[in-house]
Amino acid sequence: MEEEASAYSPKFNILVVDDDYHVANVVRRILVHEGYHVETAKNGRKAMDLLMSTQHFDLVITDLQMPEMDGIELLRQARQCKAYLPVIAMTGYVSTEDGMECVEAGAHNYLVKPFRMQSLLRLVREGLKTSFMNQLGVQEMP
Repeated sequence: MEEEASAYSPKFNILVVDDDYHVANVVRRILVHEGYHVETAKNGRKAMDLLMSTQHFDLVITDLQMPEMDGIELLRQARQCKAYLPVIAMTGYVSTEDGMECVEAGAHNYLVKPFRMQSLLRLVREGLKTSFMNQLGVQEMP
């Protein structure tokens, strides 16, 4: 039943950012299987290059700990240039400070590694709903 539903979903564009190739590839494969179009970047600088290009993204999923530009800085820069764009932060090192810093930087949500596929997909659906509403200029009711 899940497979049928995903076959009819519109093609949303998702950017996955992680310096760990295996993590990025697993996330990409899960999302592609669900019918999403996925691009990957190995660090925040490459991700910003993609975000500043003419390519449109509906959601970003990023690791926090990366070389060159970490996920927090990517969050800040992405929110400055694309305020509507929800960002889900992934981290293997969870702490209260990390969670608060993610929220302050503008993260839509965050995911602790290792994570369950269902948790990833739930956050992606929530993020895409927010992205769609933001692009329409509609605010959700609390």
